[in-house]
Amino acid sequence: MIAEKLFFTIVALGILFLPFSVVAADKNAMWQQLIEQEGCLLSSTDINYTISGSVFEKKLWKNFLNYAQNNKAVFYSIVNKFGSRKATKLHICNFRNATEGEVAVFVVQRIVEKNWYSYDGNNDKLKVIAQKKAAAKVLLLKNVIEDKEMCKELQFFFKQQYNLNNKNITGKCK
Repeated sequence: MIAEKLFFTIVALGILFLPFSVVAADKNAMWQQLIEQEGCLLSSTDINYTISGSVFEKKLWKNFLNYAQNNKAVFYSIVNKFGSRKATKLHICNFRNATEGEVAVFVVQRIVEKNWYSYDGNNDKLKVIAQKKAAAKVLLLKNVIEDKEMCKELQFFFKQQYNLNNKNITGKCK
C-alpha cells in the first residue's frame, strides 16, 4: 500500500510528525528510525560538499534536520550521541558503515554549518588532529570521538556553535 511506503512529514508548531510507528514527541525513536535505514552519506560528511545523492537529501532527513535545528533539546540529544560506537546501516562511501557517533557529528555539522575539523577550542590534541592534512577527514573523526576527552570537547564546541546561531531557541537540555 502506498501509505506504508510513503513517509510523510508535517512540520507544525515545532513538532515533527513521523510515520505511524513513531511517536512525534519521542526524539530517540525518530533518530533510531533514521539510522536504521540503509543509505549512503556520500560527501555529506563535509559541509563544503553537496548532499546530492546522500541520505540528507531525503525528505525525512531534511525534516529531521530542520526539527533538530529548531529544537535545542533534540539538538543536544544528537550531540550527546557522539561517543556511540553503535553500528548503523548508513555507509560512508569508499570506506565502511558509519557508527551512530559519526552520523551524529555529520548531522550536527549540517545544522550549525561547521565541520568538526574547524574546531578552535582549547584542547591541543583535538586541534592537532583537526588541522591534519588528510584527504579524508572522516577517517580522523573516528579517533576523535573514540577518545573521551576529545569527544567531550567536540560536544562542547558544537553546543557552543548551536547556541551562538540560535539564541532564541529554547528546550530542556543536558
